[in-house]
Amino acid sequence: SSGLESSSSIEQSSSSKEPESSSSSVNNMCGSVLYDPVTEVCVGGTIHRKCGSVLYPVSTKFCAAGIIYDKCGESVFNPATEGCSGGTVLPKCGNTLYDPAVKFCLGNSIYDKCGNAEFNPGTQFCVGNSVHDKCGGEEYDPDTQLCVGGLVYNGCGSLFYDVSTQFCAADVIYDKCGGKIFNPGTEFCVGSNVYAKCDGAEFNPAEERCSAGEVKKYGTFTDSRDGKIYKWVEIGAQTWMAENLNFNLSNSACTVYNPGNLACESWCYSSNDLNCDKYGRLYAKAVVKTVCPAGWHLSSREEWTALVDYAGGESTAGTKLKSTTDWKNGTDDYGFNALPGGNASRIVDSDSFGFLSSTQWWALSADDNRGYYWIFYDNSSGVTEAVESNRNIMGFNYVRCIKD
Repeated sequence: SSGLESSSSIEQSSSSKEPESSSSSVNNMCGSVLYDPVTEVCVGGTIHRKCGSVLYPVSTKFCAAGIIYDKCGESVFNPATEGCSGGTVLPKCGNTLYDPAVKFCLGNSIYDKCGNAEFNPGTQFCVGNSVHDKCGGEEYDPDTQLCVGGLVYNGCGSLFYDVSTQFCAADVIYDKCGGKIFNPGTEFCVGSNVYAKCDGAEFNPAEERCSAGEVKKYGTFTDSRDGKIYKWVEIGAQTWMAENLNFNLSNSACTVYNPGNLACESWCYSSNDLNCDKYGRLYAKAVVKTVCPAGWHLSSREEWTALVDYAGGESTAGTKLKSTTDWKNGTDDYGFNALPGGNASRIVDSDSFGFLSSTQWWALSADDNRGYYWIFYDNSSGVTEAVESNRNIMGFNYVRCIKD
């Protein structure tokens, strides 16, 4: 049997031997079988041998390394490297038996053969009954893809393209948009963001928006205090800035988050100026009444309510006012362009909350001057209004200015 020098290396064969003389043949018979009385014992007409100090029947068992095992059918095997399954001796891979006719062992792992061939799963793979080398460590479809210089190229019509940076639609090759595949028939890419076409037309999202299938330009306003240019949009009877305020208050802005610094009145999310450029600046309640530029003011609770009502009410306005990028469900029906910039707190041991999953804006009530804030969540189509709590008296939210 495989794995052993010979079956006799585990035990002597139990087959009959030619007697040296007729007298010894008579004396060394066990039933009708000749046996060796030096190593064997006849018990009830059955030959037994010793494994250590224990007798065992040689017809059904064998001894290896002082342990008695059942034969596999009629075969002896090496228990260290082999095992028995259904009367067949099979090799072990680690501690698991496998059929070498259809599988192979590599590094204590069992793999299916490729046709009849073994291969290295770390650098090769099997398609049908053929072994192929991986392409830059990746598997691919040799029938429809091509490997060149460690890169996989897909077929697109009669051409091939790099699947890591491109995709194929209607036999035309397109570059991915920020790593994403999109529908060129209904969508387009600007920078790394995918936008829905406006009744089939592309537009410049930095200057234009889509409203009821028509491309419209944003209005623009220059803040004379620092020269920043803001987009604005008319929604119903109101004129809103189409982005959050980003005015750096003199001598009061935080450069690094410090919850104990009460002089910190405006702040870039996570102390990163790039977040101010995209999402606007977070402000403490103490400064929000006067932070908007001349001709504009902080949106009030009543003005927010009018906006939300115009956009369909609290249960659906969130989706309609969110930007078409960064959120899971934004449609930006009116060009409000709400982005998920999160918020921040002074009294919780964390510098920021909800980034890329929510956003909050300040609003003051005309009746009682209390602080309110409006919240959009990524997992909700609605809008939530909340009144200031102890956390938000000392916290930071965004400011969206509305025209006087």
